[in-house]
Amino acid sequence: MPSAPREINFSIQHLERIVAHLKQMRRETNAYCVLLADQNGQLIESVAGDDAPNTDEISVLAAGELAATREIARMLGETRFQFLLHEGERKNIYLSDVSGEMMLITVFNRKAPIGLVRLWTRNISEQLDHIILEARTETQNNQELNDAFGQLVLDRLDHSFWQ
Repeated sequence: MPSAPREINFSIQHLERIVAHLKQMRRETNAYCVLLADQNGQLIESVAGDDAPNTDEISVLAAGELAATREIARMLGETRFQFLLHEGERKNIYLSDVSGEMMLITVFNRKAPIGLVRLWTRNISEQLDHIILEARTETQNNQELNDAFGQLVLDRLDHSFWQ
């Protein structure tokens, strides 16, 4: 069972880099949409064309799908399954686990080569891993700074009232 999601705050710069990678993937694979969501299905960013499905609904349903897949992997003695592909008559969806807590979702035309989508998914997932790690580190550093500042304020207030 995956651990509870840890807090992560993305800066504007992180989000801009994420969007740039999603746009590149959409352009290179001619996808209808490319989404980054957390393991609960909360959409982080998306890049979609006018003909794309509802990205909020897709991300929530994909989260359920990955949760079920993680449980199947656990039952089979695997840590996780990195990728999941669903092929339809006209559209396919490719889900990728990113950093064990996010997912990259790509909805693309059935005519697009699956190997190309897989190649770009692997490439973009690695880039997103780096951004997520940076954001996580910054979030932890900011939390530590906030905690230290809060303690300093409390100490000063105690000193002022009890002197």
